[in-house]
Amino acid sequence: MTDTLTLFPLHAHGAVAGPVQSPEPPAAEAGPALLTIHGLSLHQIVDRHILVSKTGDVETAVWLRKTLIAFDEIPGGLVDVTLPVGLARERGLA
Repeated sequence: MTDTLTLFPLHAHGAVAGPVQSPEPPAAEAGPALLTIHGLSLHQIVDRHILVSKTGDVETAVWLRKTLIAFDEIPGGLVDVTLPVGLARERGLA
């Protein structure tokens, strides 16, 4: 929801003119659509990447670059990962 401020300017002789809408704030640049995947198996964390899988099998695991994702480790060797939808599809996670 966007709050809009309505201004009523005064003329020099004190009469109120019609309403003037305040300018809209600049629109934020839309980034890529994001997807959060809960409970992926976390196999390894290195300097720039994490190795995760949907099945817990390292043979099907994929590397994800840390600069492209956000992740939270959860108990049991699992991780929640937020990443662009396109990257999730490319890596077979979506």
